[in-house]
Amino acid sequence: MKHTLSKLTVAILMAGAMFMSADHAKASGLPADAEALERRSKEADTPKEHAQLAKEYRLRAEELEAKADKHMAKANELRKGPANPMAAKWPAMANSGWKREEQLAMQARRAAEECRQQASRHINLAVEGQLAP
Repeated sequence: MKHTLSKLTVAILMAGAMFMSADHAKASGLPADAEALERRSKEADTPKEHAQLAKEYRLRAEELEAKADKHMAKANELRKGPANPMAAKWPAMANSGWKREEQLAMQARRAAEECRQQASRHINLAVEGQLAP
């Protein structure tokens, strides 16, 4: 009985941690913000809404570019540090933090490019909405 109770306790704690992390992600604004922006993008009808969305996508792209720059600076800092001795003998097994930072920077730059494309699309929709009868 004691063993079953501890499994139940662990399961309850894990579920609570998952719900709390989901609430934290929503509070931080990044995942929920992207979802809300995408949802509003699908629902936009007026030129004013499209112009507002274009502005928000452009600002998000700027934030992502700044994030990418921070990751690249961190990667360069880690690369200049002392080399991992394991890298000389087993490079595939060496834990190189700078590679991870470069990947994060690349992901942020790709996301920023997607945001710029969405901003351009919404600008075009806003202009077409104003000029078309």
